[in-house]
Amino acid sequence: MIVVSVCAVMCAVSFIIYKKTRKVNTRVLVNVSPSNAQIYLDGRSINPNRWIEVEPGFHTIEIFKPGFESYREGFEIHKGERKVINITLRRLPKLIITSKPLGADVLVDDVYIGRTPIEYTCPTAGVHTIRVSMNGFEDFVDKFFLNYNDVKEISVKLIPKTTKLIINVFPSNAKIFIDDELRGIGNVEVPVTPGRHIIKVFADNYVSHEETIYVNPGETKVLNIKLRKVLEILNVKMVNVELTNDFVEPGTETMLNLTFEYTCDVKARIVITTCLCLNEETIKCIDNIVEIEGSGRKTQLIKLPIPTWLQNGIYSIRIAIKYDNILINEIVI
Repeated sequence: MIVVSVCAVMCAVSFIIYKKTRKVNTRVLVNVSPSNAQIYLDGRSINPNRWIEVEPGFHTIEIFKPGFESYREGFEIHKGERKVINITLRRLPKLIITSKPLGADVLVDDVYIGRTPIEYTCPTAGVHTIRVSMNGFEDFVDKFFLNYNDVKEISVKLIPKTTKLIINVFPSNAKIFIDDELRGIGNVEVPVTPGRHIIKVFADNYVSHEETIYVNPGETKVLNIKLRKVLEILNVKMVNVELTNDFVEPGTETMLNLTFEYTCDVKARIVITTCLCLNEETIKCIDNIVEIEGSGRKTQLIKLPIPTWLQNGIYSIRIAIKYDNILINEIVI
């Protein structure tokens, strides 16, 4: 009887020691759809669909797959527990964008993603804004809602912009020519073809303006042109006229030395018109073109042809200096 009691006590003690010292496994199993996603447990990569031994306590699981919403969650597991975690990733919404013409720039939610044609996976579901743009065309803008698993196709036909010129001039009565065609008097706003154009602006008693410009497709180019009065920038004074031959025969030419002083703010080409007159009626004229700039004095030799016939009367020589068809000075001898 005593022997049986001792044996019973020994068995009980051995069972208690075994229960306290045996290893108790704590495990977690992660099942993910789709199956080829990347899974991280506490920052360590693990394989799906396999039991993983972990320490009891709090853990973090992260799952990633291109085209799907990332997953992150914390969980707690107790000693000896076997925990199964089932996760289905949500597919992110997708955009398929084309345009006519191709090669347009695309922004989604103000972020540049590339040029058409293009496929783009949105980082989140919800409301999104798209902008499609190309030089020479009006921007296309649209706003829409996308849910998970949505695939939205967007086909955009871009509308060409109007190419035009806005020309503001002073004085208000100035004539505006574009490519030698009169397009208006005063300020104008006109459509033009893309490319190179020659602009000319004229007004009486003002220095004309000419420039060559280039207008891009769809561009609105603005020109502000202020003409300057001729007498504000140019002054020419004739100081001496000398005949080199006092007597001339019909059919020959008389020669004059014209000396003049000038001041000019710009480089200018003046025209010296010399006319032979009979009884104040013009018989023969000749033009001489002289370039001036800054200030100084010049002497210009003028050869004036004499007609083969001469009549009785009062002969005179009229010399006029013009710039841009505007009379600057005149003398009669």
